[in-house]
Amino acid sequence: MAHREAIQLLRALAQLRNITSLIKIPNMQIQQYCIKMKNSPGFIKWFVSVVQTGIRPEEALDKNDIFLDFCMSNVYGFLSEKSKKVLDVMLVVPGTHSQAELAFLSEMDAFDLQPALQQLLATPMILMSTRPRGSSFTSDYTLADLPRDYLSSRHAPSTEQAKSITKKRRQLVAEEEDEARREQTFRFYSPFRISRRTNSDLIVAKFLKNALSGAYDRDFEYAEKQLTMARSLAPEYFEVHRVEAWIKVKQRNIPAAQLAYEAAIELEPRHAPLLYWYADFLLRYLDDSKRALGYYEKASQIDPNSIDIQIGMARSQIYVMNLDVAQTTLTNLLEKYKLSEMETVKVYDLYIQTFQRQADHSSREGDFSQALKYVDELRSALATFSKRLIDTEMMIKIRKTLPTLQTCRAHAENAEQYEIATKLLEWVNNIEDSLNLSSREGRKDVGHIERIHAGYGIIKAEDGAKYRFNRGDLFDSAEWQSLKVGYTVRFSLFKSGSELQAVGIRIDETE
Repeated sequence: MAHREAIQLLRALAQLRNITSLIKIPNMQIQQYCIKMKNSPGFIKWFVSVVQTGIRPEEALDKNDIFLDFCMSNVYGFLSEKSKKVLDVMLVVPGTHSQAELAFLSEMDAFDLQPALQQLLATPMILMSTRPRGSSFTSDYTLADLPRDYLSSRHAPSTEQAKSITKKRRQLVAEEEDEARREQTFRFYSPFRISRRTNSDLIVAKFLKNALSGAYDRDFEYAEKQLTMARSLAPEYFEVHRVEAWIKVKQRNIPAAQLAYEAAIELEPRHAPLLYWYADFLLRYLDDSKRALGYYEKASQIDPNSIDIQIGMARSQIYVMNLDVAQTTLTNLLEKYKLSEMETVKVYDLYIQTFQRQADHSSREGDFSQALKYVDELRSALATFSKRLIDTEMMIKIRKTLPTLQTCRAHAENAEQYEIATKLLEWVNNIEDSLNLSSREGRKDVGHIERIHAGYGIIKAEDGAKYRFNRGDLFDSAEWQSLKVGYTVRFSLFKSGSELQAVGIRIDETE
C-alpha cells in the first residue's frame, strides 16, 4: 500500500474499535508505525488488534516476529522445493528480476521455473510488475518486504547456497561486460547481432545466438530447441520472432518466416535493423520490391546514416525502376560516406545496373539515342571506379548492354549514331582487357576454407593454390562467426602488394 492508504487504514481501524491510544497519535508517528509494518494491510490489522488488548504500540512492533510466523510459516510450509529455491535467489540477490535472470541464477529451466513462479504469485511472497520496453513489455519479479524479513530470520539459505548464487550473479555480470565488448565487433545490421532491451535479456540472447548458429549449420533440431527455450523465457521479446523468421528462411519455409517477421514488427515497429531485415526478406524471397522499399524508407527515417539501409534502398529503387533516384542514392554513398571495400563493391555493382537498365528501357521505348547516352555514361562512371574493386560479376552486368547496343546500331538514324554504337560495342567486348582483368586477377574462383585464425583465414582453391583473406573480405562480414574449416566458398582475386588475395568471399548456399 501507499503511505497515505496505510495511514488511512490504521486510522479507520482505530476509530472503528475506539482505540483511544491510537486515535490521539499524530499522523507523523502513525506513518512511522506503518513504515515499520511495510505498509502491509495484514500487518496493520494485526497491530491494531494487539494494541486493542492493551499492549503499547512500540511493544507490539517489537514483537513482529509473532506476526511474521503467524502469516508466513503456513504459506512457506506448503511451497514446493523449486519455489523455495526461487525465494533463496531473490533473498541473496535483492531487487527485481526477469524470468530469464531467475532461470539463470536458480539453474532451472523455464519449464520448471514457470510453475514455481505461479505458485509464489498465489501467495504474498513475491510481487510481479510489468514494464514497457519499446513497443513491447517485460515482467519482473520482486520479493515482498515482509516475506524478506521472515525468510532472513527463519529460512535464510546456507552459506554454501548463498555463495553459489552469488557466484552465478558475478558470472552473469561478467558475461554482460564481455557481451558488450563483443557486440562492438558486430555490424549493427548483422543478423547475428541480438538487440537487448535490458541486461537481463543476455540469457535469452544466448539461446537466440545458439539458435542462429544451429540454423546456419543446418542443425534445425538444435536451433528449434534453443528457440523454444528463448520463447519460454521471453515470449514478448521481438528478437525471438525475428530469429524465428531467419531460421524459417533457412528452412525455406517462407510463409512461416513472413508471419514471424510481422509478429516481431508488431512488437517493435521502430527498430531500424528489424525493418531492414524484413525489407531484405521481402526483396529476396517475396519479390515484393515496392513493399521492401517502403520498409527501407521507414528504417532510414530512424537511422538515416546507415550504409546498409541506403544500399538496400538503392537496390529496391532499381527493381521498381526508380533509376534516377537510385543513382542519386548511390552517388551520395560514394561521395559522403566512408565505405568499406565490400560496401564499395556493392555500390559499384548497383551503379552499373542503373545505367544498364536505363539503356535497356530506352532501347525498348525506341529512344536509341538516349540508350547510347546511358551506356556512354556507364563507361565514364566506370573510369572513376577503383579498378582493384571491379570484378567479373560487374563485367557480366556490363555485357548485358551488348543486345541493347546491337539493337541501337541496327536502328541507327545516322552515321554518327552508328559509329557511337560501334565504338561502345568494341568497348564492351574488350572491357576485360582494358581493365587488365584478363589474367586470373578479378576472376571468380571456388575453393574450401583450409584454416581460420584470429581475424584472417586461408582458402585453398580447386587448383591447389592458397590465398589469404581477412574478416573484412567476406561479402557479409556477419558470416565470419559461422565460417568453418571445410566450407565451400566462392571468391574473387585481387592483388594486395605483390600477392593475390581472396576478396568478396561468399559461402556456398549448399553448406
